[in-house]
Amino acid sequence: MERYLIENYGNCHEMVEYGFSWLKDQGGGVVVLPQKKNYFSVFNLKNEGEFKRLEIECANAEIKLLTARRGFSAKDKAVFFLYPTKEMFEELEEYTGAKSVLVLDWNEYFSKEWKEKYSPKLIPGGNKKPEEL
Repeated sequence: MERYLIENYGNCHEMVEYGFSWLKDQGGGVVVLPQKKNYFSVFNLKNEGEFKRLEIECANAEIKLLTARRGFSAKDKAVFFLYPTKEMFEELEEYTGAKSVLVLDWNEYFSKEWKEKYSPKLIPGGNKKPEEL
């Protein structure tokens, strides 16, 4: 599996857009966030109707929106992990069917071990640590 990491701190709308563009370049795939409510926060959705519109837009680009809470499947597909938890990293590595994964990190706390073990290719552009500003 090819692994890519955007080191990032907090919400980074530009890199979310980058991730969707990356998925489109891969011919589609899946987006995985920890819970459904995270989609509302990340995409500033106000109600279920707006979420359904987002799902339809993504489906037209061969992208499926999933949550870690409900589990995910991505056999032979690209995976865009948005702000993953430690459990999401573990689940990703237990699941060997994905062809590639792009992780948009929330902070290095959960990704540090994964990064050290798998040496993903680093993609620049994420927000810096607050103390580096």
